[in-house]
Amino acid sequence: MLRQLARLTHPLPAAGPGALAVTIYETPAGAVPARESGFEGVACIDDAARLLAVACDVWERTELEWVRRWARGLLRFVLWMQEPDGSWLNFVHDWDGEKNRTGITSRAGQNFWAARALVGVERAAAVLNDEEALEA
Repeated sequence: MLRQLARLTHPLPAAGPGALAVTIYETPAGAVPARESGFEGVACIDDAARLLAVACDVWERTELEWVRRWARGLLRFVLWMQEPDGSWLNFVHDWDGEKNRTGITSRAGQNFWAARALVGVERAAAVLNDEEALEA
């Protein structure tokens, strides 16, 4: 399972050095953007934050360096999706990192993706001892 999740994880340079996001849908022909509520995007904080929590759990148990790097890359993306007011956006439109600020399933506010972002960031703060995660 971790191998497949790693395969779905891609660099997102706009989010900073080493930042990683998770492809939402993948077919044998390649990535497919989410479109359940109109065009949503190619990657979301909801999936990245859940994978961040898993990666932190795996790192805590194994201390494998590649898992720590993976978790830190996911954390960079999750933190980048946080707005200055502390709320969280959900989707990026494309792999260039254009944030979806207006979609019904992406707008900042109190919602399930914000809750999942906080869970992932909390795990990173605790397990990776990351100061930025602690501040978020």
